[in-house]
Amino acid sequence: MLEPMLFKLLATAGIVILVALAVARVGPRLGGILAGTPVILGPGYFFMLREQAPAFVQEAVLSTLHALVATLLFTVCFVISAARLSAVKSLGLASLLWVPAALLFTQLPGGLMGALGAYLVVLLVA
Repeated sequence: MLEPMLFKLLATAGIVILVALAVARVGPRLGGILAGTPVILGPGYFFMLREQAPAFVQEAVLSTLHALVATLLFTVCFVISAARLSAVKSLGLASLLWVPAALLFTQLPGGLMGALGAYLVVLLVA
């Protein structure tokens, strides 16, 4: 039981570390695109699919889409506040926005279409 968990931990951490190192080398524009790739979601879904029923994974993916709406708000908040505050304060403020937004958006009805609609609305506002 401990070995599979350790493998998952090391595989995911390794991917995150490799992306962080690559971002530092390729510059802010390409690095931002690279950092925005699903480096946690991909391995997470892979391991989930091996251990959970498809319906469970489907519900988890839908919740991820709802959380991405909050992540978009986090990003906008960070960009706006970073012009006035330090990086640490901007990160804190954006995180304080993300937590209630993620909780709120996961309660939205409408399944996939509702989640996509919410994301598109927030994207257009951003």
